[in-house]
Amino acid sequence: MRLAAIATAAGAFSGLFGVGGGTIIVPLLVLWMGYGHREATGTSLAAIAVIGALAAAAHAAYGNVDLAKGLLVAAPAIGGVLAGTALQLAHLRARRRGCVRGGAVGLRRDPGDRMSVGDVAGLCGLGFAAGVAGGLLGVGGGVVFVPALVVFAHLYQLEAIATSLVAIVLVALVGAARQREYGNIRLRDGLVIGLLAPSECSQASSSPTPCPNARSSAFAGVQILFAWQLARNAGLR
Repeated sequence: MRLAAIATAAGAFSGLFGVGGGTIIVPLLVLWMGYGHREATGTSLAAIAVIGALAAAAHAAYGNVDLAKGLLVAAPAIGGVLAGTALQLAHLRARRRGCVRGGAVGLRRDPGDRMSVGDVAGLCGLGFAAGVAGGLLGVGGGVVFVPALVVFAHLYQLEAIATSLVAIVLVALVGAARQREYGNIRLRDGLVIGLLAPSECSQASSSPTPCPNARSSAFAGVQILFAWQLARNAGLR
C-alpha cells in the first residue's frame, strides 16, 4: 500500500515538474519504509528509469520533447552519475575507516534562438552536475535539467520539462546499474513503484498549466517540507 502511494506521488511529480520522482521517492522510502539512504538512492534510480520513460513517452505524444537537446544534456550527466555513485561509495568507505537541493524555477527564454558555444558549455556543465546529484542522492536530475534547458537550450518551461525526461531516463539507468553493483538496490520495490506510476504520469503531463509560477512554488514547497522532515528524522532540527 505504501509503495502504491509513493508511486502515485512520484508519477504526478514526474509528469508535472519534469523530474524523475526521486525527490519524492527517496524521502518517502526513508521516512515511510525505513530504508537507509544508500538503499533508498539505488531503489529510487530503478523506479526513475521506468517512470521517466513513461512520462517522456506521454510528453512526446504531445510534441513537447526535443530529443537532440535531451541527449546533449544527458551525455555529460552520465559521466556525472558515475562520479556521484563513486563519491557515495568513497564516503561510505571513509566512514567505515572512522574517519540538498536545488529547486526548479519558473524561467522562460525565447525558444528558437540558436545555441552558442557558451550555451552548449553551460548545458553540459549543468548536465554533469545533475548526474553527480543523481548518483549521490538518487534523483534523476530534473531539478537541474529543467532550468538548464530553459536558460541554455532556449526551451519554454513545458518543453524543458518534457525534454529533461530523456536525460533522466539515461541517468537513472546508468545510476541504478552502478548502485546494484554496490548492493544498494531493492529492484522489486523499485520496479513496483515505477510500474504503478504511469497513470499519474499521463494525467499530470496532459493537465492544463495556467500558472507556471504556481507549479514552481508547489514544487519548492514540497521539497522544503521533505527536507524539514528528513532533518527532524536525523535529529538535526
